[in-house]
Amino acid sequence: GRPLDPGTVEEVSGTKGVFEVTPSASGLWMRIADREVLARVVALLVGLEIPVYEAHAHPPTLEDVYFEIERRIVARTGEQLTDAFLGRSLADWTSERHPEAFGQAAKT
Repeated sequence: GRPLDPGTVEEVSGTKGVFEVTPSASGLWMRIADREVLARVVALLVGLEIPVYEAHAHPPTLEDVYFEIERRIVARTGEQLTDAFLGRSLADWTSERHPEAFGQAAKT
């Protein structure tokens, strides 16, 4: 695998169902709606004559889902913390996570 050029990353980002794309040394980390989106992204890359050596879908853990709900509450209400974050900031929790914890990965 190798990093993708910025234009390709932007094209992948524009794919319906792709919420977030993070380039990596060997391809991309993505947060996507479901594994059908992963198939569309792979088809897009292959159509652009970019070899895809592997692609993995990692469903979110219960912890990931919980903290995503908490993050949305914070974003919607403007509150700094919900009761789940007492003694621990959202930034601390987020910085501990790897991109793979939030969704899907595709290596090119």
